[in-house]
Amino acid sequence: MGCSTRTIRNSSQPTYPIVVVEHDDRLVSSCVLSITPNLTRGARPFAVIENVVTHEAYRGSGFGTQCVRNATTVAERRDCYKVMLLTGSDEQWKHEFYENCGFDREAKTGFVLDLR
Repeated sequence: MGCSTRTIRNSSQPTYPIVVVEHDDRLVSSCVLSITPNLTRGARPFAVIENVVTHEAYRGSGFGTQCVRNATTVAERRDCYKVMLLTGSDEQWKHEFYENCGFDREAKTGFVLDLR
């Protein structure tokens, strides 16, 4: 019974690594990390974590936290000056999960324009 984390790089989209956590040869958690070039902050990029998903049977076991923290580590290694995360969920447990991963819900105000 082992657990591993890896980053999948898409050669056609190198600024969008996918971070996955595997346990017993099963993918149990994943997220997309978007690295965005920037003109401020000494031209250091910033990162956005999207689509954090942990298989329901594995929630509460630390795999989601491991996934988000590893995405943050990738952002640090890519010299990002910040990592942002948005959620469309109003479920309190999800907000607490992100706060326990170190994110501050009061630090920014987010806006979304849906282009459907």
